[in-house]
Amino acid sequence: MRVETPSTLYPIHGIHWRNDPWRIEEADFPKFALGKFDWVATICYPNLPPELQAGHLHVYRRLREINPRVKFLVRLNLAGPAKSSDFVAAFAPRLEELREFTDLFQIHNEPNHPGEHFGGSSDDSAWRYRWWHQRVVGGLKEIAPWARLGFPGLAVRQREEAWLDICAPAIEMSDFLGCHVYWQYDNWASPDWGGRYTLFASAFPDKNLYITEYGDATPNRSAAEKARIYVQWLERVRGQRVPSGRGVGGWGTVPRPPKAACAFILSSSDPAWSSFSLDEEACEILGGYRVEDIG
Repeated sequence: MRVETPSTLYPIHGIHWRNDPWRIEEADFPKFALGKFDWVATICYPNLPPELQAGHLHVYRRLREINPRVKFLVRLNLAGPAKSSDFVAAFAPRLEELREFTDLFQIHNEPNHPGEHFGGSSDDSAWRYRWWHQRVVGGLKEIAPWARLGFPGLAVRQREEAWLDICAPAIEMSDFLGCHVYWQYDNWASPDWGGRYTLFASAFPDKNLYITEYGDATPNRSAAEKARIYVQWLERVRGQRVPSGRGVGGWGTVPRPPKAACAFILSSSDPAWSSFSLDEEACEILGGYRVEDIG
């Protein structure tokens, strides 16, 4: 299935691809076509068996066949505790394999989350991650100077402000800043939830911002209902980018609009995340979202 006409979607419109390294679902490809997504956030895993690694590379080719304009942002996924040098050594070959598809790579994910490998959201954990991230960026830049390396999205409401402050030098040496936005019920319109990304945009006004995950965690809300809210949320995010610089919906203004916003998630076999999965109806709703591209 191929998108026959160029998408007129505002180009931040994106989707987070499946987060299961062991399975590629054929049903995801027609959903991607229905959604007419301009961005895809993916996950790269080190040390996969060669046949699985080849399968993942094939996904990028399939998506580009469906939409030749699609852009990719790849998370370098830390599956367990690792020295910075080991992380660099594990992912250096993956960067080269993916070079034909993208130069955007996010280092790790939600390092302030208690379930990750840096000790939670405390100040000590932030310092620990800052030093680790700086060493990783330095090591990968030596090997792949062409790569644009990003500071990862942080877990929502886990002391993000303190982390942004402590990790500022690591963010400044990175090429872009990731951000996660999640909400429940009507909080998609709240500046503290749906508008949470403005905290990141204001803290680092000269840094390109990518919303690598956004989603509605409302219990028992259908995928189609979520998609309709996503359309409203995207319109509000896009609405901040107006010539007068006026803020929209009480969120204030942002110095630089997000470069992409990727809905989490197209599909997942993990029960913890499957409630976020988008079905064909939801993707069709998102694919029908049309706005004038204002630059």
